[in-house]
Amino acid sequence: MNERGHAPSITDTGPRVKKPRDPRLDFFRGLCLVTIYGNHLPGTVYEHLTSRNFGLSDAAEGFVFMSGCAVALAFSSGSMRQMNEGLSARSSDLRPIAVCVSSRPSSG
Repeated sequence: MNERGHAPSITDTGPRVKKPRDPRLDFFRGLCLVTIYGNHLPGTVYEHLTSRNFGLSDAAEGFVFMSGCAVALAFSSGSMRQMNEGLSARSSDLRPIAVCVSSRPSSG
């Protein structure tokens, strides 16, 4: 029973402890935003230095990925170490699939 004489409900979780933010995620998300901005400025030097010229993806995918990581850290009970372990296990599962898809012979 709580102080009002009612049985505790499922939503009574007690005081929430605020977790500190990871400044690395904020830094790299900001870097992604600056890179996205540089990709959308035609005819500048910066457009040739961004990551879209060196790979199959641009900074938008990185921004979305890191935002998902920030949300996972904010609303989960895990730590950054646990998240990294899970991501490395998942990436080792997906790496052979990525190799197969990218090494597919082109038609034509």
